[in-house]
Amino acid sequence: MKSSQHVVLPVFYDVDPGQVKKQTGSYAEAFARHEESFRSELNMVHKWRAALKEVADLAGMVLRDRHESQFIQDIVNQVQNKLHLSALYVPPYLVGVDTLITRINWWLNQDGHTKVGIATICGIGGIGKTTIAKVVYNQNIHGFQGHSFLANVRETSRDCNGLLRLQRQLISDILKGKAHKIYNTDNGINRIKEAVCCRRVLLVLDDVEDLETVRKLIGSQGPFHPGSKIIITSRHRFVGQTFGLETSSGFADLSKMFEVKELNFNESLQLFHWFAFGCNSMPESFMECAASLVKQCGGLPVYTTTILDGCDFYKTIGIENLIGRSLLTINEKNKLMMHQMIRDMGREIIRQESPDVGERSRLWHKDAFNVIREKTGSRKIKCLALDLQGLLENKSKQTATTLHLPKHSQVGMETQAFEKMQRLQLLQLDHVKLKGDFKDFPKNLIWLRWHGFPMQSLPADFDIRRLVALDMRYSNLKRVWKDKEV
Repeated sequence: MKSSQHVVLPVFYDVDPGQVKKQTGSYAEAFARHEESFRSELNMVHKWRAALKEVADLAGMVLRDRHESQFIQDIVNQVQNKLHLSALYVPPYLVGVDTLITRINWWLNQDGHTKVGIATICGIGGIGKTTIAKVVYNQNIHGFQGHSFLANVRETSRDCNGLLRLQRQLISDILKGKAHKIYNTDNGINRIKEAVCCRRVLLVLDDVEDLETVRKLIGSQGPFHPGSKIIITSRHRFVGQTFGLETSSGFADLSKMFEVKELNFNESLQLFHWFAFGCNSMPESFMECAASLVKQCGGLPVYTTTILDGCDFYKTIGIENLIGRSLLTINEKNKLMMHQMIRDMGREIIRQESPDVGERSRLWHKDAFNVIREKTGSRKIKCLALDLQGLLENKSKQTATTLHLPKHSQVGMETQAFEKMQRLQLLQLDHVKLKGDFKDFPKNLIWLRWHGFPMQSLPADFDIRRLVALDMRYSNLKRVWKDKEV
């Protein structure tokens, strides 16, 4: 067993490890029978005894007084932690990235295991930064004692407790599932320091918007172990010196920026071939059409693949097809995630519906805020999303904006603003306080998310009979209505 490369996890079900090691009780009786039955092969029985003694010395799972269902779940968790299958999915057809991947791999290994390094992979949205980071991560995790890939940092950090979730994932990844409780981001930073100070780690922070997010996530004086590497993907150009980490961690010697360039015409055409036909060639009759389409993509891989939606190559595009082409993904929490470029394209289509914001079918954030405050909504609005707290927090980061926001406590909004939105079906009103009655509030709501709902019960005149999903987390709600407990 010592010479085997297998991982052994002993399970002691209704038996004490000491009994197995000393081979007393039922084990003594069993071995007495075996020695009687295998008199001519006692060496084999002796090997069985030795193997059991060795197994008993290994760290294993002991049932003791636990419920069997919980015991089984603990075994599953242990197996998952030991396997720790962490290779990330990348599209099968990669074009125009080999040279850059080779350069990043060289950077990762140029100093052996002696210096801490930080690199930024930068470029416009949809250019392929995340895909490149995933390939580099998959190719190099075997050379590090710990590794973690934090995806969608920009989006996740904006969610309530988003930074905490990212910190928990980082610690769990580095410690292979042995995450401790984290009570706030400061506590999380300290836990991260404890995890990374004693082992070489490869850390990827994907889609970072600003350096302040990184500081809140991992701190500004990270005591990374020599040889550790941090890779950041971002639309912005910044490198390790701007972190203020170089003095204590040696970042200055190994700070690097890698810029992802647009695909040239031939590369875009090759990528189009692969996604449209599954090979590096296409029928002659499609060449002219394909060349024309590729020219419209501007060298962006996401546009190159998405533009197929408007062609006769795909008459019906469903969720499964989009997932298969990496435009949608399902994360570990079974949540459907959309690529930021696809999201931005969709929002731009909505903006083109009308120059009048109140006449558009879907509203987000700043536009939603203005329509509610100015009461300019219409029957055309089907979806409205507003996270007031997040909007106000982002105010300080905006250098130039036409949005003039008061303090959170001074924001006044009225239910009357929704009277004309009678086709509204999806509504998000995070941390919004509404004044007025709900008798004329939209009655066709199917999905309602109202984090930070200020009241202890829903108003009696609030009609939610058609509601399918209700999300009232972090609210004061104690009863759905005054006479019914939640």
